[in-house]
Order: sequence, then structure tokens, then C-alpha cells
Amino acid sequence: STARCSSGWTAPRGGDASDGATDQSAALRRGARLRRWPHSWVVIGPIASGKSSVATSLAEGLVARGSSVALVDIDDVVFMSRAPGGGVDELWARGRAVHGRLVGTWLDSGVDVVIAHGPAFTESETSALMSSVGQTVPVLRVLLTCPFDVALQRVALDPDRIFSKDQEFLRRTYARFDELMPTIPCDLTYRSDELDVHAIVSDLIGAV
Repeated sequence: STARCSSGWTAPRGGDASDGATDQSAALRRGARLRRWPHSWVVIGPIASGKSSVATSLAEGLVARGSSVALVDIDDVVFMSRAPGGGVDELWARGRAVHGRLVGTWLDSGVDVVIAHGPAFTESETSALMSSVGQTVPVLRVLLTCPFDVALQRVALDPDRIFSKDQEFLRRTYARFDELMPTIPCDLTYRSDELDVHAIVSDLIGAV
């Protein structure tokens, strides 16, 4: 199912910014006009909610429509580094900062679209992600959700999963997500256990 949530859409300054930028439905209807602007998609959600699958399929769909796309996964950036003693919090803090700068650099490079995906739920996590994105850049935030039991089944079937196969670890991450969900800024939310990747991506591409 699809729902609207607290809007994170930023209309470009000048021209479009004055015609109801706070109305997320109006923002989506302006999608055709926003194609001329470099813009960013942010795909977030808990473990095994379908972030990578949706982001990759969205990138392929946008390329097929003639857009140049950069796909930037926060997990890939974070796990490029190591810290003594396995300092996980330090790794993620540094990785988030680098990921945010990478998103901004790709936007400045001239690509049409940057798709950033990964867990970014709190105000500080969102700030790190958007730290190098200009205020005039349109951003559409997409939140994917699924029940814990579905996520547990998905990670069990994924040979590339390691830490998330730990049921207690996964349960803790879902408990944190459930607690934070009401405050997570997003424009559209989808239950990935009710809609497949194709349906979600078709809806997203239809928005712009």
C-alpha cells in the first residue's frame, strides 16, 4: 500500500517554489517540470525492507527514460572503512558523513538523478545525508516498510546477509525503527510485503 507522510520534498527556488511547495501532492504533480533540475531520491527503511532492490530498479527505470543516474548505497560507503576494536558507532558516523558528501558531489557532477539508499531515520542521520545537497535541489524521500517476520524470512534466504541473520540483532533494529517511524521525514511510504518492486518503482516513476 502507498501512503503520504511528513513531506521532505524541496521545490527549487525561483519559479516553482511559490506555487504551493508545502503541498506534497502538488509537488508530485509538478514532477514533469522538475525533470529539468538535477534531483535526488532517498530510499530508506529497515533491514530487508527492499531498499537496494527498489533503488536499483528505480535507477534502471530512470536510465531507460533517458536520465543519467548515480546510485549511492550508504552500506557500501560505511564498510569501506575499519576501526580498531570494531568501533561500529564511529564507523557509521564517519561513513554517514562521507556518504552525504558523495551524494552532493554526484549532484554537482552533472548527473540528472542521485539515488541514495540506506538507513537514515533520525534528525542527525538525515542531516548527515543531506549535508552537501543544495537547498534548491528537489529531494523525494521514499520510506519502505515490512513486518519483522517478513524481514526475518528474507534475511534467512539471502546468502549475502551476515549480521542481520542474528534474530536478536534484527529484532532490536526493528524495535528502533518502529519507535522512530512516526518522526521519520518522508514523502511516500510503501509496504514491501504488499507491493512488489515493480509496482513500487512504477508508482515512483509515475510521480515524476
